[in-house]
Amino acid sequence: MFFELGVRSDKEKDKKNVKRSVKERRFRQSFTTRKLATIFEKKISNKDNAGIDGIHAHDLDPKESIPIIRKKVIAGTYHLTPYAEIQIPKGRGKLPRIIALPTMRDQLTLSALKDYLHKTFPKAVNRKLPNSYIFELNKKIQEIKINTEAYGFIHTDITGFYDNIDREKLMNFVRSTINTPQALKLIYRAIVNPVVPRNSKRSQRFRYYTPKGVPQGLAISNVLADIYMSKFDESMEALSSYFIRYVDDILLICPMSNLSQVLERLHFEVAKLGLDLNDEKTKFGVIRKDSFNFLGYKIKSNGFVSVRESSINRKISSLAGIISSADHKKDKFLKLHNNVNKIAYKKVLIEDMSPL
Repeated sequence: MFFELGVRSDKEKDKKNVKRSVKERRFRQSFTTRKLATIFEKKISNKDNAGIDGIHAHDLDPKESIPIIRKKVIAGTYHLTPYAEIQIPKGRGKLPRIIALPTMRDQLTLSALKDYLHKTFPKAVNRKLPNSYIFELNKKIQEIKINTEAYGFIHTDITGFYDNIDREKLMNFVRSTINTPQALKLIYRAIVNPVVPRNSKRSQRFRYYTPKGVPQGLAISNVLADIYMSKFDESMEALSSYFIRYVDDILLICPMSNLSQVLERLHFEVAKLGLDLNDEKTKFGVIRKDSFNFLGYKIKSNGFVSVRESSINRKISSLAGIISSADHKKDKFLKLHNNVNKIAYKKVLIEDMSPL
């Protein structure tokens, strides 16, 4: 009897060791010399924004840097340089959004880490564009039109989403799937690494460490945020007739009879993650009776979808800026390029505006 228990225990240990070795091999394979070289060529070599060290992509020698990156990552001794702070204005009276810009070396490392996380957490990879959600939403609203029961909506977002993610909770979610120490060290170091102003002194950078949050702008920011919200998404999908979460923007549709219950549960599930809903932006109403905005679109009371007026105005401002700049530079450009005529210049301008 004791012999059988011992054999069974050894078999279970062997299975665990095999699984662990497979996971460790997956991590190592994400940082092979060939993969790092491919990532550098496709994603890093054409970048121009230098990190806090001032080194541009063309200054980085991949043949020299890649073996060092691989060696340190596999050994679990890789440390990131503090991220450079980039401030993105959010409008009058609002604090700017802080974006983290890693060094070129760290951008390469984090891009490889992102690919590893995508393979490890495939369900946390969101490849949909906003207009795909709007198409699905419009289809759902048309179905509701046929249904005799009244349906309501709740539209809200999470206050300071990335800045308020609980790092220990996030790492617990990550540890539920990853047990490779080197991977866990790299992920943790990436999220606690400070975002500092370019003019900050080395001796003062410790002041920019924060107790919580995931820096925005990293290659791994979105997938880590989706890992953090995965159980929340499952709970809300089970509770509502239709649920969308795009980063921090949330929309739920459910029968009107359940609306208050769903709203209460929504608050509860968000609070469990140490987050808060933005009460000022939380709106609810009746589908096909009340209009609301979502992901840059306006869902009208008649069920039709149109682009939000503020989005149209932003596009107009952007186009006006391009045209004004092109008109200002036209004469100088044509003098420098004698082989380009005004018609060709207009065609180039139209091509520049087409992605907008």
